[in-house]
Amino acid sequence: MTTTEASEPLAISSSSGLPSRWAPLGRLLLTLAFAALFCALSFHASGGLQLTTLTHVEVFLIALAGILGSLSLLAGAQSRKPWGLASIGFFTLLAFVTGASIIWAIDPAIAWLETNRTLALLSAFVVGAALVRLAPGEWRSLLGGLLLASFFISLYALLTKVFPAALSENETYGRLREPFGYWNAVGLTAALGLPAAAWLGARREGHAAVAALAYPLVGILVVALMLAYSRGALLAAALGLAFWLILVPLRLRSATVLIAGIGFGALLGVWAFGQSGLSADRIELPLRSDAGTELGVGLLALTVILLIVGLIATWLRDRRPWPAKTARTWGALLLICLALAPIALAALLATSDKGFGGSISSGWTSLTDPNAKQPRNDPARLTAIGSARARYWRDAIAIFKSKPVLGVGAGGYTAARLIVRKDDLDVLQAHGFLVQTASDLGLIGLAVTLALLAAWLAGAWRATGPWRGPERRQWSDERAGMVALAATVVAFGVSSLIDWTWLIPGTAVPALFAGGWLA
Repeated sequence: MTTTEASEPLAISSSSGLPSRWAPLGRLLLTLAFAALFCALSFHASGGLQLTTLTHVEVFLIALAGILGSLSLLAGAQSRKPWGLASIGFFTLLAFVTGASIIWAIDPAIAWLETNRTLALLSAFVVGAALVRLAPGEWRSLLGGLLLASFFISLYALLTKVFPAALSENETYGRLREPFGYWNAVGLTAALGLPAAAWLGARREGHAAVAALAYPLVGILVVALMLAYSRGALLAAALGLAFWLILVPLRLRSATVLIAGIGFGALLGVWAFGQSGLSADRIELPLRSDAGTELGVGLLALTVILLIVGLIATWLRDRRPWPAKTARTWGALLLICLALAPIALAALLATSDKGFGGSISSGWTSLTDPNAKQPRNDPARLTAIGSARARYWRDAIAIFKSKPVLGVGAGGYTAARLIVRKDDLDVLQAHGFLVQTASDLGLIGLAVTLALLAAWLAGAWRATGPWRGPERRQWSDERAGMVALAATVVAFGVSSLIDWTWLIPGTAVPALFAGGWLA
């Protein structure tokens, strides 16, 4: 749903009746509130595996959804178009199927816990859908809050390297993993902030100094993304940014921000890879402290350099804008470069020792062979293909084949895998939403999930697409913001397909807020 489609009665911000001079302050406070909420959920719930803290988060989200949902129903009492109702309905049906699976679950107690978790995720989605009815003009606050939360959490993760004696005295791994206790969640958090950072630096509204802040923000997020050694997060970030660049007409503005931020951030990340005190496992605290001091200096220098670059770039952009024809030409060239990237990769593979076909075959074997060699837990894993997921997915498929219609019940993968596994690894999730759903809820769960996806895609297209009724919709600041929210959801969806990050409140809730807003 978009601002002009939302109902009016309880809308706040510019439509709330507040004096216009107070609108910027209200927007800032709401942005900080979103950021504080997302940060609090991340630090309190951590990886979402501790029942006590997870219950706190679930109760809070359900209560918040109840309050805001009720208010939104009152606000939309006169609305003839109940936007988002189909998505909420299918999400509710998924929660119902999850709860009903307690009846046939291999482990009813776990199914009960997963039902509560699903209700909490549904609640986060409902909150996003309710907020767009209550405050349709505050999408900037949601994007800004998401970006700030991503930055602060990523910065905290980096500070565990800078000040190991105070923040991570007993850490044994070189990869960033706090505050979630899981490195892929740290990487995904950074990835979720990149589309919002691109929007901040490229938007046509707002003060140039604020746009300049996007440059150091991107740099810090990239460093955190790299030091998490998360291939899934890198893929999510790449596809989320590609989605943004392909759809919006702000490609040159976005490219300026991303090239500078990613370039300088990657340089610092590569340097950190070469420091054993920052990248190796089981390093003594004194060595980690010395390397952390150097990293802190590097982060400070990165921030200052990128801020200066951002100020200069935004000043030149506003003072000396390119002619429209030139901008369109360079924008088209950027799209061509994105389209040629797969071809360049294919050419690179063709010149390797194995050739194109051999490289593809070897990569596919490494990706799908459960017995393939696993990558080491160091920066070299970023260029490796193999992982233990082939084992987890093989077992999930075997469980699905044993009970294809209903599955083994929500959360039943853990117990059922003990029967079919061919190794001694103990894992709680299948590391992939679709394979986990197939094993837990069978064909019924997959059908409801695909229906939910279709309903959400229809809503997201309505919010971001070029058509609204019979008239073609022009690009506006709001439409670009909706695409940034959609790019965030895309990044989260990519990660959820190959990992279990949808179970972690700190990564799932911001994305579900954005998803509900678009529904």
